[in-house]
Amino acid sequence: MPNSGARRPLKSGQDDRIAVIDIGSNSVRMVIYDRLDRTPLPIFNEKQMCGLGRGLAATGRLNKDGKEASRVALNRFALLIERLGIKRVIAAGTAALREAEDGPDFVAQLERETNLDIEVISGAEEARLSASGVIAGLPQAKGVMGDLGGGSLELVAIDKQQHGDQESLPLGPFKFPEKLKDRDDAVAYIRDQYESLGWLSKHKGQRIYPVGGAWRAIAKLHMGQSEHRLHIIHAYEIRREEALDFTDLISRQSRSSLEKMGSISSRRIDVIPHAALLMNVLIEVMEPEAVMFSSYGLREGLLFDRLDAKMRAEDPLLYSCRAIEARNSNFDGAGPLFRWTAPLFPKEDPPHERLRRACCLLSDFCWAEHPDYRAEHAFLRVLRSTMVGITHAERVFLATVLHRRYGGKFGAHAVASHVLDDKEMHLAEVLGNALRLAQTLAGGAEALLEHTKLEVGSKELTLHVDPGHLPLINDLIERRLSAVAKVLDLSPVVSPNRDAAA
Repeated sequence: MPNSGARRPLKSGQDDRIAVIDIGSNSVRMVIYDRLDRTPLPIFNEKQMCGLGRGLAATGRLNKDGKEASRVALNRFALLIERLGIKRVIAAGTAALREAEDGPDFVAQLERETNLDIEVISGAEEARLSASGVIAGLPQAKGVMGDLGGGSLELVAIDKQQHGDQESLPLGPFKFPEKLKDRDDAVAYIRDQYESLGWLSKHKGQRIYPVGGAWRAIAKLHMGQSEHRLHIIHAYEIRREEALDFTDLISRQSRSSLEKMGSISSRRIDVIPHAALLMNVLIEVMEPEAVMFSSYGLREGLLFDRLDAKMRAEDPLLYSCRAIEARNSNFDGAGPLFRWTAPLFPKEDPPHERLRRACCLLSDFCWAEHPDYRAEHAFLRVLRSTMVGITHAERVFLATVLHRRYGGKFGAHAVASHVLDDKEMHLAEVLGNALRLAQTLAGGAEALLEHTKLEVGSKELTLHVDPGHLPLINDLIERRLSAVAKVLDLSPVVSPNRDAAA
């Protein structure tokens, strides 16, 4: 039914699986999440390319074949929801359903057939929710989010986890004027649409955050062409000039050329040149620092919108790490370990402090794995996890630290040297060695760390130990202290803590 205003917050419990259905102009998708949460985990994800809005610009009505394909998809989803016993369902319709003259009748038909309560959201609401999704997955986002659907392009300014100016433009492939066959005419029309937004110029030089399947397909193509070693769309970044050149190239490709490049659905491939052209002109107009793709969008925004303010304010990376620690660790990394490693990083900036905290939380999460494979498992588990709120470089940093913490050979993975600079590699080695020392020293009893402390001097790295706890020190501890000291180009020293003795 049409949007009726405020949404009721949902509560979480032990079995709070929640289904989100997005009825778009091009596709119909259902994602089932494990619960309403700051970082919900998808446990089922299915998309059908229906083309509901195909031809809408010319006829004003929904596509006949698209309606039938959408009916089939939604009846399947409704049956799955019933059989899985899922009680919480959010179903939202976007541009095609709200703009087609037969949209209301089709929604009523779908509701009768499926017993779903379908909310047809306005263009402004679609833009706001998509921006909420980006904020949920990239809380540091600052710039302009663009969510390209089959019917419309939603643009929203984002800064400090807040929405700003926004607009819904009729630039989706199914709404784009068919008379604009000439490339120059199409570019001029698109540019006029962008430049009609007076607020867009205020965000020149900031990032663009693309959302939507067609734009994500461009990211996949770029990954393949650049041989990027981490195949995760979320937070994938392309610098401005490279993005400008690549989108120009893709916008000029034929269907057969795109098919040879691979990694694109055959049912989406025809809209890719148009999507690339829209992005290309937006980059020209905004001159962004970079383009950073988001896998979070409308569906995640629908969930984020239903969280209370306290949960929305949670850092998604640290929230995920705390959840992993609670399920898998015997060691409290958030308190003693985080404080214990701090002296090694006297000039630490807030972003690195955040990453160090995340590493401390995850420092014991692979204890149950076979000892010979813990390092590799830790690296791959972090690298390929569904964690959000981090860039690709930050993800690789975490994986590299934890690989070393579990005794992995430093620099064994080429992706680390490919993504991290020398300074980041150095910090990762120091922290990885320090976590390895701490875990061995305390033996799982993190409170023991309170009886020791590290001190970084001009020539020495000193491990101070309370006199009553000197038996903790053995050859293994000394070797692991030496490993930390070596990276810092210092000499290792173990010293009784005279202050404690007094």
